[in-house]
Amino acid sequence: MKTIKLLLLLAITSLTLSCNNDDDNSPVDNSFYDSWSLIKVNGGFAGTSQEFDPGTIVWQFNENGTVTVTNNNTDETANDYFESGNYSFQFMVTESTTFGCETSLIVNDNDLGCFKMENNTITLDETYIDGYVITLSRQ
Repeated sequence: MKTIKLLLLLAITSLTLSCNNDDDNSPVDNSFYDSWSLIKVNGGFAGTSQEFDPGTIVWQFNENGTVTVTNNNTDETANDYFESGNYSFQFMVTESTTFGCETSLIVNDNDLGCFKMENNTITLDETYIDGYVITLSRQ
């Protein structure tokens, strides 16, 4: 009986020590939570290419899972994605690396494509579905 209790205690101890906290699996570091200018939208089926001056359209990502968009673009024909306002965002992390994509950015329930952040640039790429490439630059 002592052997069974000892084995049970050993098993519980092993399981407890081998567990870790997977709650912090965010694909970004704190530098992501900042102001970003939408500077370019290109691609799509028609091959659209639109550039915006820095500061015209600003996306402020907040740690509470919201993005505040300030859109001062006056060109009604431009694909500038969101009007001024507050939107929810989240990351969708996949186990698949299909099309080289492990993480997508979802804003207001819209999948904006594969998320990549390098230095002072965020690229959102949905060309794998004939979508757009969105480029944001740190303010």
